[in-house]
Amino acid sequence: MCGIISTIGDYNDEVVNDMLQQIDHRGKDNRAIYMNGNVTLGHNRLSINDVSELGNQPFVWNDYALVVNGEIWNYPQLRKEYEERGYEFFSNSDSEIILYLYKENELQRLEGMFSFVLHDALTNELVISRDWVGKIPLYIYNNDTNVLIASEMKSILKVLPQAECKFVPKNSVVRINQLTGKVFIEENFYWGFSEYEDKVFNQDEVNKKTYELLDNAVDKRLLSDVKIATCLSGGIDSSVITYLLSTKIPDIVSYTVKFDEDSRDLMFARMVAEHINIPLVEVEIPRDPEELKRKFLEVIKVIEYPSTVQMEVGILQSYVAERMKEDGVKVAFSGEGSDESYGSYGTFRMFSKKPDWSDVRKKLFEKQYYGNLLRGNNIFMNYGTIELRCPFFDTDFLDYTTNLNHPVLDEGNQWKKPLAEAFRGYLPDEVCDQEKRAFQKGTNFKEYIEDVILNDREINFRNRKKLFHCIGDNFERIFGFKHKGMRDTLNGTEGGFDKWI
Repeated sequence: MCGIISTIGDYNDEVVNDMLQQIDHRGKDNRAIYMNGNVTLGHNRLSINDVSELGNQPFVWNDYALVVNGEIWNYPQLRKEYEERGYEFFSNSDSEIILYLYKENELQRLEGMFSFVLHDALTNELVISRDWVGKIPLYIYNNDTNVLIASEMKSILKVLPQAECKFVPKNSVVRINQLTGKVFIEENFYWGFSEYEDKVFNQDEVNKKTYELLDNAVDKRLLSDVKIATCLSGGIDSSVITYLLSTKIPDIVSYTVKFDEDSRDLMFARMVAEHINIPLVEVEIPRDPEELKRKFLEVIKVIEYPSTVQMEVGILQSYVAERMKEDGVKVAFSGEGSDESYGSYGTFRMFSKKPDWSDVRKKLFEKQYYGNLLRGNNIFMNYGTIELRCPFFDTDFLDYTTNLNHPVLDEGNQWKKPLAEAFRGYLPDEVCDQEKRAFQKGTNFKEYIEDVILNDREINFRNRKKLFHCIGDNFERIFGFKHKGMRDTLNGTEGGFDKWI
């Protein structure tokens, strides 16, 4: 995980360095800049794969220059194939493969969590892309002759305080001609869900397949030359990921939130850690109203998206990230993505027996790029410079799970039956059979933090104008105060890409 920027226009070293400094928290291991004519690329590196200088970016190869944020899960297989084709690699970085895939017109083979900008000096184009679900944030400002691109909005706003930043569309490749400013977009580029087929599933086979797919998903994401840890909330999702990691990494350490000694999440996290015999670091959350209000306002700016739920979770995660950083962790695993794949949110249960239940769950992934994924990425990068990996977003797992139908999915209060049954015996029954709880509720943090904020008339949740004003002077103009208007603006698909880039 890193921080990347790119520009087209009359921008010098000082401007580019200012942009990179705004996202210095995304990578402190190296900083470098590439310039070619009116194009610049900049990179703040968090070294995870090939921690040597050979892995420093921007990569420059022949007529191509590249900056990447993220990881390529199928890099080992792709590298082996390309070496057999005669390509000579200059590093052991997984990002390097993007240069050769682009050369061979095979970018669609990429599997991972990534955003990148590639400059092609032959065609005078910037090639910009994000993975299928938009795991890694990337913003753009474009006014035909000038382009600013960055991992976080604050980089762009540092240069142009009035810029209307937009998301680079996920699951797409965008080409911008550096001379004319013309934009070409290939949509639905990397991956899409398969069509639902109404058929009968065998429960035992589903359970077995669920274990196999998640085990493979974790295996893919072990690509790292640095220390890995796991977030263990105590819910079944993080417990499953933690268990699988414990079978692959002998010295894996888990981290959990300790806000209330009597909370159910803490009880279950301790139970899981003891059951699979791994260390559990309990991160204390202060019961200090002033400290939490300070963190609340800070987290809004970090996430760059004002959602009550995301801020509550973000506050808790910020303390975990800070502790992980102290302990030298650079990569953390999380259980996010499971709730969407199984549709276990209470508000969606009304659809669970409808004919389009599969489609309802698939639609939940369309806006994750400015929901859970944006919050998790920005919080862990800001407070820990830590890369957050989410195996439940694995495409093989999702394509299988979202096409399962009602009879094998839930029973009574168990809304993730395949998951519970697949790991029964590996985890305590109490963990497998627990009810669905939101993270902020399971820690007993939600009611406390909302009372703290609601009692502060300057920043309370009900005073919507004040809440949005906390983001900064630019946010009202960019997104507007009304929640629906903000949501529509952030959704880069409304009206087509040409309407908002």
